[in-house]
Amino acid sequence: EVPAEPETPSFTAEQMAQAYLLTMTTEEKLWQLFITKPEAITHVNLATRAGEATKTALEIYPVGGLCYFADNLKEAEQVKIMLSNTQAYAATGLFLCIDEEGGTVSRAGSNPAMEVTAMKAAAEYGAAGDAAVLYADAVKLAQDLTALGYYYGDITGHFGSLDVTFSVRVYDPEQSYAAPHLYLSNAGKAIKPGDYAPMIFG
Repeated sequence: EVPAEPETPSFTAEQMAQAYLLTMTTEEKLWQLFITKPEAITHVNLATRAGEATKTALEIYPVGGLCYFADNLKEAEQVKIMLSNTQAYAATGLFLCIDEEGGTVSRAGSNPAMEVTAMKAAAEYGAAGDAAVLYADAVKLAQDLTALGYYYGDITGHFGSLDVTFSVRVYDPEQSYAAPHLYLSNAGKAIKPGDYAPMIFG
């Protein structure tokens, strides 16, 4: 008689996270609180690739994540390789981020070579009043960025913050909906469980 295979113990995500934390030093845990530009830890003038400087930097400064801006992004394949290598060098998985609010703040969408969805400014979506269009554009952008290797994208002014403008004296009117609360409510409700929520924050 063939003996039964022993059952593989199952653990929750929280249990696995707690077990991993036990292997980390206090310093490593502190570094995990920070998301910074790659130049801040590699000390290069402009990061457009990930090589030995990135590997060494992540060993010395095991940050929680890195955020990339327009100058870091040349074209889609370059970014895929850069992000893949960066993630491979990290002992703990990184939040690889982009500041992609839409409108004038469009680091990837404004570059045709990046081959991603270009979102309009929040004010334009607010003026149109169609939450379904906003939702579809945001999800498509999230899918595009995920395919490049990003894990976290700042699409503030959209689902993340759902800003409204009550005064012309605001930081950036273009990034606020300036729309009735009902539109904002519908826009927020458009997010469904299981959607690309990690890509959307504010």
